[in-house]
Amino acid sequence: MSNVYDVGGVQMTRPFKIQQFAHFGFNVDDIDAASEFYEDTLGFARTDCVDLQAVPAISKGLGEEVDGRLVFTRFSSDHHALIYMHRDAAGFMGGGAATDITTNQITWQVSSLREIVDAERFLLDRDVPIVRVGRDMPGGNWHVYFVDPDGHVIELSYGMEQIGWSGLSKPAAMHKPRFGVPDLPQLTEVDEVSKAQAKGVDLGAGHRYRGCDGESYDVGGVLLPRPFWIQGMGPVGIFSRKPEDALEFYTEALGFSLTEEVTVNGLPCWFLRTRHEHHSLIIAPIALREALGWPSNTTSMLLGVQVGSYTQLRAAIETLTKHGYQRIRVPRELHTGIDYAAHFLDPSGHRIQLYHAMEHVGWDGKPRPTELRPEVGEDWPDTIESDLVGQAFMGPVW
Repeated sequence: MSNVYDVGGVQMTRPFKIQQFAHFGFNVDDIDAASEFYEDTLGFARTDCVDLQAVPAISKGLGEEVDGRLVFTRFSSDHHALIYMHRDAAGFMGGGAATDITTNQITWQVSSLREIVDAERFLLDRDVPIVRVGRDMPGGNWHVYFVDPDGHVIELSYGMEQIGWSGLSKPAAMHKPRFGVPDLPQLTEVDEVSKAQAKGVDLGAGHRYRGCDGESYDVGGVLLPRPFWIQGMGPVGIFSRKPEDALEFYTEALGFSLTEEVTVNGLPCWFLRTRHEHHSLIIAPIALREALGWPSNTTSMLLGVQVGSYTQLRAAIETLTKHGYQRIRVPRELHTGIDYAAHFLDPSGHRIQLYHAMEHVGWDGKPRPTELRPEVGEDWPDTIESDLVGQAFMGPVW
């Protein structure tokens, strides 16, 4: 009989429950080109930038010629949703030896610090390689990092720093990383801030997103510099050299639910979920990458970026096309559960999936039957009939 764990008073088969996709990282070829794509064009806002060349424990292994910038960006109040760094500086993250792993980290959120502590012990007992555990800065989230069967760096995260109405991140004087399994309980965030104030720390010294000139688009009644707004991140799609092992790892060790399996070019792809969304993770065999004729420089299949509406989706496609980014064809099966989706290449060749809504799975755990899904042609209409569920954006668009 498998162990039963008390997770907040609920009996579970593992001592943590992944609630949702949290944030994501890419290793890129050019930091400035990535900034132009993700920040200037898509609209992620920079919250902090760390120069790893200034961190002695890391810089010794980088080489002076390596761009050591680690960029943190957000779309909501979470300190970061997307981070990126140069692929030549990515070694300190740990992970597998495969040179085509350019997902810097894939992070999933749990509900409590205790779950982070208990997850570390649970994973060690199953011989899952642990990269590190503790609390990183900037961002302030507690975590345990480990690797999946292919060497992708996976993080379970709790307690992300929040950016409030002032738009300021925490000042550098409060950046005190903590390494190792934390003692429980820990101080609350408000107590940490109070202690910093008592020591004379300037709480207004953090980084602030300044916005940009030319706010000229009415997006849902708010004047913005681009005709769309990011509402959510995910899903993530990965190619696996050990697809059956990866499927078992994510379902048995981490607790993902299998929504459905599809076949693309004769090869299986699995759509997994953490809650009620149709999927938050796609696993496909590495052979599909070659079968599709996709480049061999990354195991990243796709990263989803959700915008606020179908109208915004069409506007985002027009914007990226206008800026010269390449729109590519992706088999319809790879966005099962999403009706209208468009895919673009970032400057490093990663596939970014733009969409506005996703199917949800009901109480019976079954996805929508294929015959009830709408047909989506090459020519998209101005308006559509759809009952798919978008994502509410909590808080004002800034």
